[in-house]
Amino acid sequence: MRVMLVILVAETKLRFSQLFACEEEEEGNAPQEEENREEEVRHEEQEEEEGNATQEEENREEEVRHEEQEEEEGNATQEEENREEEVRHEEQEEEEGNATQEEENREEEVRHEEQEEHDDCIVRVPMKRKRLSRCCVYCGKGQQNLSRHLITKHGGEKEVSSIANSNMSKVERRRAFAKIRNCGILKKNSKRDDDYELIHKSQETASVVHCSVCKGSYSSKYFYRHKRSCTRVAIALKAALVATNEGEAFVKILNRFQDNEVGKMCREDEAIKLLGRHLLQKDRAKVDKTDEVAKSVMSDMRIIARLYGHLKLCLPDNCRTSDASDLLKRENWKYLVIAIDHMTFKNDSQTELKYGLKTAVYYLLIKLADVIIGEKLSAKGQEEEVVEVNLFLKLLKHHQNSFFGDAKYQINKARQEQLRLPARMPLDADMQKLRSYTVDKLSTLSDENLTQSEFVELRNLTCSRITLFNARRGGEVSRMKVGQWTKRNQWIDPTQIEKISEKEKSFFQKMELMYGTGKGNKLVSTLVPKDSIKAMDILTNCDVRIRAGVLIDNHFIFPTLNSHLHVQGWSVTHTVCQQAGLDATLINATTQRGRISTMYAAQDVAPNEQNAPIFTGLIVKY
Repeated sequence: MRVMLVILVAETKLRFSQLFACEEEEEGNAPQEEENREEEVRHEEQEEEEGNATQEEENREEEVRHEEQEEEEGNATQEEENREEEVRHEEQEEEEGNATQEEENREEEVRHEEQEEHDDCIVRVPMKRKRLSRCCVYCGKGQQNLSRHLITKHGGEKEVSSIANSNMSKVERRRAFAKIRNCGILKKNSKRDDDYELIHKSQETASVVHCSVCKGSYSSKYFYRHKRSCTRVAIALKAALVATNEGEAFVKILNRFQDNEVGKMCREDEAIKLLGRHLLQKDRAKVDKTDEVAKSVMSDMRIIARLYGHLKLCLPDNCRTSDASDLLKRENWKYLVIAIDHMTFKNDSQTELKYGLKTAVYYLLIKLADVIIGEKLSAKGQEEEVVEVNLFLKLLKHHQNSFFGDAKYQINKARQEQLRLPARMPLDADMQKLRSYTVDKLSTLSDENLTQSEFVELRNLTCSRITLFNARRGGEVSRMKVGQWTKRNQWIDPTQIEKISEKEKSFFQKMELMYGTGKGNKLVSTLVPKDSIKAMDILTNCDVRIRAGVLIDNHFIFPTLNSHLHVQGWSVTHTVCQQAGLDATLINATTQRGRISTMYAAQDVAPNEQNAPIFTGLIVKY
């Protein structure tokens, strides 16, 4: 019994121990499972964080790629805008360059076309640009494809049919249509009003001119480029002057006025243009003085235009004006007097009078009245206006001494006192220095292979030397022509030379004799000293003149480069005096003529009186 009780107790203990062991094992497994679960949670959180980090990294990378893509697109857009801006800038420059740029483009296209004909593998990609609308010369309508319009709509016209039916090359065909296009542009521009914008005008400050040869329209800033390819004698004309009915000589005069208020008035005022035409026609007989006549006509027209501008400022606001003929109305006399005072006093000081200008105004008013009377008498029904102008002339002459007398007095005083002062005569030492400088420089420029600057220097030295040597007016020597030098020997009779003395023969061997036009179209003799003969031969050499840039049809011995005109005698003398380091205000053609006159008068003085201070040193050769 006891044994069984012991066994029962042992089994009970064993069960309890097993039970406790299971509980302990369960209790031991629970923390492990908890740790495992926590480890799994941490692992999941770590994976989630790593996934989030990866996702954020991917998002950031996606954002970076998106930003880079946007930046690339923005750069592409900016580049596209830059290209568009460059295209607009190029188009603007092309418009400013005008037909010159178009001509260069046409030459470039011709080169490309010739290259394509020789190389078929090259594909020409045409530049995309908006075609400009061109005015048709026949119907006046604007057309973007003017050549096609001319062939389809105006094929019956003589000029168009001759182009369409001819075997011209592409270049010749393009140039032929360009001439018709230029005529259309000219027709459109010549009919514009003040508010109309000229064709080819790209800026408000740009001025459009037309070529006098091909009638093309160009920017005045770049016209010199077109002049090289067209002809060297081409002239840039205002659009309103190309289509005018005025004569060629008068159109050139109108075109030379500046683009200001006075210049515009000279080109548009009918009374002023009538005066200019009359003055030009009157002086047309002076064939050798074309430039001098043009400058004189322009000066007179400007004076009348300025006076009319002052008159309009003095007139009341309710007074209507038409043209410069308003200067000849008697009811405007009191305002005309005020206008003349404003115009002829320096800086409104009322003390310093421009007496030369005031005298010129008086005689120009008489000329204007005479021209207006002649114009009115040529038409019927205008006798009353002629009477009115004649009454104005009486009024003007009535006030000649009272209103214009001060100017006349000042002119006479200056002529008698200032112009004859001994201090205004050049010094003998200066004349000797100028002669030595001129002769030395002429000897160094005796080679025919001259540069352009050396040709100009030789021209100035020779013109100054001959002018002062002969004591001629400044324009008499400067306007002499090549033919007068080449035919100089016809003025000397060879049979008479044999009869003269040896001393006189030596004189003819040292100098050459020419004749040219002087004051009043009278022939005056001109002696060329020995030191200037070689220079004259060089200046008249055709090859030397062409290399220096002298136009072929410029026949003056002393020409201006790239022009049909000649130099001014006083200007070249002034330049040479400055180069020699002398006072250029005292040495000119006028003072030299006075000096030679005094020297000539001194020859009649008795020898014992020539030692007087007034005559000492006068007999000095230049």
